[in-house]
Amino acid sequence: MAKLSQAQLRGNIRNRNFGNLYFIFGTEKYLVEYYTKELVRGVLGKNFSDFNYQKLSENNISLENISDAIEVLPVMAEKRCVEVSDLDIDKLSQSDFKNLKALVSDLPETTVLIISQSSIVNDLKKSKFVSFIKLIDKFGFLVELNNLDRLSLQKQLVKWAKDLSCDLSENNAQKIIDRCTEDLFMLRNEMEKLCAFVDGGEITENDISMIVIEQSEANIFEITKAISNGDTSKALDVLDILLYKKEEPIAILSLLSSVYVDVYRVKSAINSGYLTSDVSANFDYKRKEFRLNIAKRLAKNFSFEDLKKCINMIVETDFKLKSSSINSRILLEELISKLSMIKQF
Repeated sequence: MAKLSQAQLRGNIRNRNFGNLYFIFGTEKYLVEYYTKELVRGVLGKNFSDFNYQKLSENNISLENISDAIEVLPVMAEKRCVEVSDLDIDKLSQSDFKNLKALVSDLPETTVLIISQSSIVNDLKKSKFVSFIKLIDKFGFLVELNNLDRLSLQKQLVKWAKDLSCDLSENNAQKIIDRCTEDLFMLRNEMEKLCAFVDGGEITENDISMIVIEQSEANIFEITKAISNGDTSKALDVLDILLYKKEEPIAILSLLSSVYVDVYRVKSAINSGYLTSDVSANFDYKRKEFRLNIAKRLAKNFSFEDLKKCINMIVETDFKLKSSSINSRILLEELISKLSMIKQF
């Protein structure tokens, strides 16, 4: 079939021109999640029945479950939608990979299978992934959604403001990006806060300076995100930016520590059957609920054992920063390298 651009996918959804197989992936995880949801709603309708939708993720992903799900017939509808979230292609055994290829090459006409990678970072050079891409390209649609350039981000913020019944100039959209980050999850959160604050009015530069989080905190989220994705180089690049701006090393470490604590709290709550709102109710997250949303996304990439090791490393680095004569840059770079190593093994 073909590789679809973002615009082409929107057009297919609008015209109800659907295939039976989609693989949605890329570096911009907000867009991956957004278009996965839009595709499901496009196939099944906004008020679709749960009988015709099944999502497999984390602990319930298996080739047997995928096979069973795609064979179920739709109930009072033309199509049934099966979403497989964060299937790690590279970790499949050879037999499972062979079975997966057989499944996606012979899907029932009544099933739309969406394989969506909203958390996993794919190694584009791995032979299994390359083979899988070729298979999807033959039998379905590839949708790769990568980071937007600054002009596209600016236009996206203006559109969000309009959707939320507010006015935002392109110049002020740029100020939000400069003050915050280029991460769409965080930008969306900041736009929702701003629009709630102005209550249908125009978002001004003064509103932005009062409401939008400082870039130093946003950069810490970028570092943690890069570490969780195994991208050590990007994490070190962002650290370099912070140090160039003369941010205090102890302040950087404090912010980094707070992110890992957020992730630990959220993961503990979810594993115990609670919601992120319960975390907010029991700890001081007033006007900082966005941190828990970020933590929830990051938590998918860490085990409890990983998090314990990370927090212990941060504590050790904090002690060294405050008690030794070792260069602070070296200590922080060493910490980031060690945190990234935990994700690689």
